Amino acid sequence: VASMADALALIGLTAPIRLHDMPEGTNERTVWEALVVGGLDLESLAARASLPAHLTLAAVSSLELRGLVECALTGEIRRM
Repeated sequence: VASMADALALIGLTAPIRLHDMPEGTNERTVWEALVVGGLDLESLAARASLPAHLTLAAVSSLELRGLVECALTGEIRRM
């Protein structure tokens, strides 16, 4: 455990998501907003976000690394 954030993550508590961390117009923000309806597969998410699949996948990967979305084994991508 290297920080307070690590300790909180270990017990299942995380800081609230701050939208100013995802500026308007970024692919991450577009994908985040597209997931407001619930979990979607990659093709549906790309269509809802109006982004090409490769940019959608890059945004999903970035959001997943930040702990904001998860990718289920079924292929569903959803907010955490």
